[in-house]
Amino acid sequence: GVNNETSFYIIDGNTDSAFDIGRDSGVIVTTKGLQTLPFTVNLTIRVEDNGIPKRNSTGKVTIAILILNNTAPMFIDDPYSVSINESTPVSSQIFRVLAN
Repeated sequence: GVNNETSFYIIDGNTDSAFDIGRDSGVIVTTKGLQTLPFTVNLTIRVEDNGIPKRNSTGKVTIAILILNNTAPMFIDDPYSVSINESTPVSSQIFRVLAN
């Protein structure tokens, strides 16, 4: 019956409206890029039924935003030291630097 029909809402913590929730499904999705958000977002979700009287409950969802590329590349060996012969032909490959 209608008491088993539920609707979900984000009621707090949705910085810049970066998330949305499926009203019927409760599935949380992103609505924009997350680069400007803090590392942790705490959403408050309300679920309510369609009964008479309506009943509701709230819950918390913590979303951790992982920064995947926050480190500059680093040379494997630094400094490098190379010695070459003065007669080395132009355009010769003399050395390769490596970074990760």
